[in-house]
Amino acid sequence: FSLVKSWGAKTVHWPSSSGADLNEAVAEANNQGLNLMISAFGRGQLQNPEDSTLDLAKAQDSVASFFSDNPEATDPSVVAVWIIDEPCHQGRPGGPPKWVLTAKDLNDLYQTLKGVDPNIPIFINFGSLLCLERFVNEAEPGWKLADLAGFTVTEKKTRSGNTFIAEEAARAETAKAFDPDMDIIPQLAVFEPIEHGAPLPSAEWIRTTGLELVKYDSFDGILIYSFNDISDWMGQTISDVKDDPSYVSAFKEILSQAN
Repeated sequence: FSLVKSWGAKTVHWPSSSGADLNEAVAEANNQGLNLMISAFGRGQLQNPEDSTLDLAKAQDSVASFFSDNPEATDPSVVAVWIIDEPCHQGRPGGPPKWVLTAKDLNDLYQTLKGVDPNIPIFINFGSLLCLERFVNEAEPGWKLADLAGFTVTEKKTRSGNTFIAEEAARAETAKAFDPDMDIIPQLAVFEPIEHGAPLPSAEWIRTTGLELVKYDSFDGILIYSFNDISDWMGQTISDVKDDPSYVSAFKEILSQAN
């Protein structure tokens, strides 16, 4: 926590989200003057496993139980609770999609979770703003999809052309026109994607891409991930270059310019 604070970060994403571990993270965040994003739920706690659809009753019970068992999750330092990851992802070849959701499902989930605690800051990683755009186009005026909407920026996506970030910024403007209160958070991928055989992104790509992201007013800050190896498809991560001056300089420069 102290290291990323020294780079200029204001928020830490803490993947472990229950019990003494979460309590310790909240205490350390307060000690360091940092905010927290927590990952609280797996798909199994929210959906019907048979068809990947939303089980609203299960979701309500899971969220109510979590906040009852972990009162520290309501600490003011917790500014985002990661609820759903990649609602448009089709899953692995031959397997089921990660989610089968409509805009009404997201609005129903939003209203249900706010009924548990109106202060729960709901974060959904849409993966791409094209995914978020799909839900916005389906939604009725006044519906709420998320308090914070994330999307990922990888080296592969930016290699496909130099308009990717500009296109996502335009989609962010559309989403904000629908819901001005929704924050849009680009997630800059800094890890070695083993399954794609690609290396850890260079410090120069991180600097250039990060500085382009933070210049757009339609984005609300930036999340640079991943510090730790939290998945089997990750090789090297930020922790492997945390002492490399070129990477540290890139992180500091980006975060100094972020909202």
